[in-house]
Amino acid sequence: MAVTEPLSNEPQKAFLNTVRAGEVRTGRVIGVEDREVLVELDGFPGPGSAVGCIPHGDLTRKAAGHPSEVVSIGQQLTFEVIGVDRRQERVWASTAACEDPALRAFLLGLRRGATHQGQVASVHNFGVFVNLDGEPDQCTGFIRLPELSWRSFDHPADVVTAGQRVAGEDGAGVGDDEFVDLDALGVDAEVERAAGLGAGWGRRAAGWGAADGT
Repeated sequence: MAVTEPLSNEPQKAFLNTVRAGEVRTGRVIGVEDREVLVELDGFPGPGSAVGCIPHGDLTRKAAGHPSEVVSIGQQLTFEVIGVDRRQERVWASTAACEDPALRAFLLGLRRGATHQGQVASVHNFGVFVNLDGEPDQCTGFIRLPELSWRSFDHPADVVTAGQRVAGEDGAGVGDDEFVDLDALGVDAEVERAAGLGAGWGRRAAGWGAADGT
């Protein structure tokens, strides 16, 4: 896989030291390859250029084949810095993280340890998708099977159903895929004592259970 161009002089290294994971930057597309897109970061005074890499999976939330279907040489992009490897002198970025401003604002407003509520959107054999209260017009929560309930079950549908209200604690933030990871096990026991039913959901947050006892 191609990598970012090396930042070989001191001005470039000094600039790289100002780049922080989580911040939003802009840049111009200078390379489109099978598995990544290379961008020239704005703000570097020169000489030369500071180059960032956007992996294929971080290019867009939409279905896409080759990166050339999404961007073109010379196109100006807005992206979130997802990593800075100062030893290898590489900047990793995600345009997908900035694709939907409303979604980004919602996810950034979530805080680890806070309790949220939502409604089960769909139940699958691999996990449960949940619409968080206040989210934009798309699903943002997911429950992994190990975090669904303390009780044994054959299928998630034995624990929760579509439309059911759930509540839980955000314990791990937002995943690379922009889903909130939640774990119901921390509140499951309390829910079962109160209503005879436990539920949870996960994917980079933690601690959810049935909210209304239905």
